Amino acid sequence: MGVHSIDMIRRFLDEGALPRRVMSVGGRYTVDDVADPPNTQFTVMEFGDVPVIYENRCLPIKPGASYADRFRGQRIGIVVQAEHGYYAGYNGGGIFDNDGQRIMRKAVDIDPVSAHLENFIDCVRSRRSADLTAPPEVGHYSAQFCHWGNLSYRVGSPASVDRIDTVLGPVAGAVEGMNRLRQHLEMHQVDLAGESMTLGPWLELDAVNDAIVGIDGAAESHLAKARSLIDEVDRPGYQLPVLT
Repeated sequence: MGVHSIDMIRRFLDEGALPRRVMSVGGRYTVDDVADPPNTQFTVMEFGDVPVIYENRCLPIKPGASYADRFRGQRIGIVVQAEHGYYAGYNGGGIFDNDGQRIMRKAVDIDPVSAHLENFIDCVRSRRSADLTAPPEVGHYSAQFCHWGNLSYRVGSPASVDRIDTVLGPVAGAVEGMNRLRQHLEMHQVDLAGESMTLGPWLELDAVNDAIVGIDGAAESHLAKARSLIDEVDRPGYQLPVLT
């Protein structure tokens, strides 16, 4: 689901904004299986002075429940914090002051899913790229943000609560968000002292060229591994071009 929320959050950033660096923290908790993707993940993307924080929770609000917890009224959605208030919503939404009082309803007009599906089918029929509501690159960049976070996580290592807070400390709102995530895990009796979260390093990016140009807080070998994971294993007919 991350790509959908990130696609919407990009509408609040400068046109064409791409992340300068990305890091991710997370783990897989309360399940005992052979899968390795995290079911609890916290990713930070920096766009100059603007941080974007993505929280992913696959566990319900508490054991036995069938629904997720909320942040500012959103189970799935985005929150854009400004100086004197914030926007909260998903398909539509509103603007609230910092006390949580709504001051404007439906502040953002977001096309419904049906409009996107109709546009897709119309373009398949017409075979004209000019008919697209948005070019394919828009979807590429939104998905790319998810990939960067996952790459950071996959080259990370277990870290203490204090170490994670030290890394997140300079990012506005990050420690506060991480504390919400820890409280969520406490509801599931997860002891982070014994089941440490994986802390991924900051990946320095050249997002235009799909490239990782540096790594902060990890060895060069981790940088090499992160770069290799971008391409994975090329199969005949599916090779990716090498950018120079």
